[in-house]
Amino acid sequence: MMTNIPAVIANAHAMTALTLMRLLGQQQIPVIGLFGVRDRSRSKYDFIRASRYLVERRDFRLTHYEADLLQALTDLGKTAPQKYPLFLDGDRSMITVSRNRDVLSKYFLFSLPAPELVERLLDKRAFSHLAEENGLPVPRTFLPRSSADVARIASVIRYPCIIKPAWRDEAWSSRRGGQDKVIRSDSPHVLVRDASALDTLLGNCLIQEVVHGPESNLLCSFVYLDEHSEPLGFSQCRKLRQYPLDFGTTSMAEGIWDPEVESLTRSICSKLKLTGYISIEFKRDLNDGQLKILEITPGRLNRQGAITALSGVNIAYVWYRHLIGKPITLLRQLPTPRKWISEVNEFRSVPRYIREGRMSPWQILRTYNRLGGLEIASLRDPVPTVLCAAMVIRATVQGLWKRVVSSWIAPGA
Repeated sequence: MMTNIPAVIANAHAMTALTLMRLLGQQQIPVIGLFGVRDRSRSKYDFIRASRYLVERRDFRLTHYEADLLQALTDLGKTAPQKYPLFLDGDRSMITVSRNRDVLSKYFLFSLPAPELVERLLDKRAFSHLAEENGLPVPRTFLPRSSADVARIASVIRYPCIIKPAWRDEAWSSRRGGQDKVIRSDSPHVLVRDASALDTLLGNCLIQEVVHGPESNLLCSFVYLDEHSEPLGFSQCRKLRQYPLDFGTTSMAEGIWDPEVESLTRSICSKLKLTGYISIEFKRDLNDGQLKILEITPGRLNRQGAITALSGVNIAYVWYRHLIGKPITLLRQLPTPRKWISEVNEFRSVPRYIREGRMSPWQILRTYNRLGGLEIASLRDPVPTVLCAAMVIRATVQGLWKRVVSSWIAPGA
């Protein structure tokens, strides 16, 4: 018999969903997962469904994301005996809930910033204006609308610089950007060429100066805020590696506590009147020593969010308790830093760090001290680990077999 109110995760086909399941489940919170299915093929994240912390798995057909997710949520909400706390796995889920909060608030408990603010935080061009209006420290940014704008920008911007989309969608992924978050340019000629290749997407992109410094200058704050923008849970981490290198997602991170990050996070949250879960990624600029905001993410956990529990602040549990109206005393970081790894990203990033001469194998090995947790592997929740390992092994064997077959066929072609 369940003694705690179940939490709902929508849409649960993402690594952040597995992190949420474990952070909540380890506090004896039952979890209901909504899984959107596009076709009959298996998702690369199907192993998440095997988590022992899931008490119910609900599939729904995804044809039109917002409409289908909204229908799945209202169907669940209408049959629930009470309002369930709702957690989101990504930006599209957040946009869906934010735009339909009047309907969904009848059935679920959730906390998000104001609707317009959510939209401005997620759209990088809109966020640029928001930052300027509020005097927030961000890298120098330009918003081109035409190739003529790019030519002008190319003559005044500091290099290297990056082009990134206001919203990383399928249109961006199908162009030169692929799955990369950004396109880096090291000279005016390269910038003009790269921007030209984006064609009609250019008006939905921004051009930004790179903040100089290594990955260890990347600092993240994780905070859960009440209705008055006051923190109820606060944690921080430093990135040590990421994939792709320089502009990727976290490969390895360690818990830290930096008073300047705390002060700046509090100031930003208060100034913007943010509520609920917020993550802010900063980078300390080697040129001027200042912290620059790279991204503010509201309403959804980051992949490295599990590091909060390793540091003594289970931010998902703080989030859950606040939604159901339980009292919370402000939780802060433990003094001893522990490290967290995304195995998949680490497997892909380490060879590149070595190949590019950024770290030696010995230096890599030394970073594995004080390791506290992994993204996928878990002794407490082992089945997803086994299934994911089997999937990786199968994909590796299939890839090797294709190479062998190709080598046999090529000579006689």
